[in-house]
Amino acid sequence: MNTIKIKVEYQGDFLLNNEHTCKGPVEILWFPNVDLLIETQGERIVVNTDQDEVIIPRPASGNLEVIKNIDIQLVKNNMRHYILIGGKVACPLPADAFQHL
Repeated sequence: MNTIKIKVEYQGDFLLNNEHTCKGPVEILWFPNVDLLIETQGERIVVNTDQDEVIIPRPASGNLEVIKNIDIQLVKNNMRHYILIGGKVACPLPADAFQHL
């Protein structure tokens, strides 16, 4: 069976295919042209190739910047709190997001 070598150059924990937590850096033997999902704290990368590959995820930046000209609201129902973006997209917040306020 043909395999390729995927080398993930990342310092820290990441998730493989939504099920296995790895500590990088790591080398993985994988199958050509089959999706491999690598998910770090700040980035989601899908690898699908037929040759050896080196993947270098970007570390999350500590700097936050304000996004202007966007309508964001905090809304709730009897179950959870949500962030409503542009009146169309609702992103659920963790259940304990407001316990410490």
